[in-house]
Amino acid sequence: MCPKERLVYERMVHGRRVDGIVVARTRCNDERIAYLVSEGFPLIAFGRIASELDFPYLDVDGEEGVCKAVKYLIGLGHRRIGFIAPSMYLMFAEHRLAGYKRALQDNGLEFDPALVVEGNLTQSGGYQMMEQLLDLEEPPTAVATGNDLMAFGTMEAAQGRGLVVGRDIAVIGFDDVPLAAYFHPTLTTIRQPIYDIGKMLSQTLIKIIKGEELAQRQIILQPELVIRESSGVG
Repeated sequence: MCPKERLVYERMVHGRRVDGIVVARTRCNDERIAYLVSEGFPLIAFGRIASELDFPYLDVDGEEGVCKAVKYLIGLGHRRIGFIAPSMYLMFAEHRLAGYKRALQDNGLEFDPALVVEGNLTQSGGYQMMEQLLDLEEPPTAVATGNDLMAFGTMEAAQGRGLVVGRDIAVIGFDDVPLAAYFHPTLTTIRQPIYDIGKMLSQTLIKIIKGEELAQRQIILQPELVIRESSGVG
């Protein structure tokens, strides 16, 4: 946590500008959460961290989600599967990369570091990283991405090379944002119930602020594979 960011949190805590905080996009070593816990300040996180620090959180099983996606691609016959990971300082990036590796291992496929690149969660970032994968001597026939925005950029890069997404190359995202069902081609993705998650986070934080006991302090939700056109026909 940089000095400027820490100052923001100190002002919120000591100035009592807010009664509680939802921390999103948790980092592997998240000083924001460590600080709030040390101050005894009401918080709930959307995501886990690498340490054993005890705090309330809600998360989606990103490892299982990506594992499902990659196993689905393997089931379609793909053996060279790329992965465009989120920024690796984020905890959910670690989980999603672990899911990619587990799917390969479970199916007897060797992990190739050249097939894993790190994006920045934006559409342009996905485009740039897909360009890098397509420039490989033996490019992937399928690509899983760490979020839907990067998947959109991935498809645009593939189309720019004259590839037909869903026929010449398969693409799978993560999130199931509304545009995923309307993009061309429609995007196969891992759905996390983001609106339900937002409701659960806010309701839980209100309980924490009121000092009410939580039935569960740490919840991990299971994601769902949503199959559409971008992955081809199973």
